[in-house]
Amino acid sequence: ALLAGIGFTMSLFVSSLAFTNSEQIQSSRFAILIGSLLSAVTGKVILYGSTRRGNYE
Repeated sequence: ALLAGIGFTMSLFVSSLAFTNSEQIQSSRFAILIGSLLSAVTGKVILYGSTRRGNYE
């Protein structure tokens, strides 16, 4: 779930339906983008950490 940033496209779609003000739509898109980027980075860190633990040979 962290890697994919689940709900990215659906969040963009719902925010465009929920808000009528252009400023609110832009703010929500920015927040969704930042959340997805944080999700991807966190997922990558977790995957990197989980694959490094098994390499003690």
